Amino acid sequence: MKIKLLLTLLLLAKSFLLFAQDEAVAPDPRANAFKLNLLPLWGGSINVMYERKLNQLHSAGITLTAYPKRLTLAARDASSTYAVTGEFRFYAEGDALHGFYMNPYIKYRLRLHNEKEAVPKDPDTRIVLIRLPAREKEVWSSYGAGVTVGYQKIMDNGLALDVFGGAGYYLIHRLESNNSYTDKQKKEYAPSFGELRLGASLGYVF
Repeated sequence: MKIKLLLTLLLLAKSFLLFAQDEAVAPDPRANAFKLNLLPLWGGSINVMYERKLNQLHSAGITLTAYPKRLTLAARDASSTYAVTGEFRFYAEGDALHGFYMNPYIKYRLRLHNEKEAVPKDPDTRIVLIRLPAREKEVWSSYGAGVTVGYQKIMDNGLALDVFGGAGYYLIHRLESNNSYTDKQKKEYAPSFGELRLGASLGYVF
């Protein structure tokens, strides 16, 4: 009798736990997210991410970064930076796109730098008299990887808030340069370096 009662209670407890688990981790049908990282905007950089849910624990994403052409005060140098980052997130709460996650990533960064001669200007009007071609062009190609941890909150209306932080390291840092005056070209590898990666993104999930 006691054995039958115990088995009945165990079956009821198992049924209750399964029901509670289904209620707690009911999957969210929304599987896509577009986000804009707000922090880089202060420095003039644009950083957007697309994230796709793969299953209840994992998602994959791609982040595009653009730092438009920037001139120095002397108007002699101009540089621009672009980057592509592949992301793969592990969500801890069993519902991808929601909650705490760990995110290993790989990254490719391209930096273009043009150095010009001093630009002659009219002393009265400050109008540029002659536009000189670039004297030396540099192309920096960097390949790296890293990891971030973060938390993403999804609202009922689809609004997404994603906060994260972490670090990475560029293992390969290659320079290619060309001097248009001397017609001298060179290729070399520069020392590796690290990066600190922080973000506070706002976006929409659908």
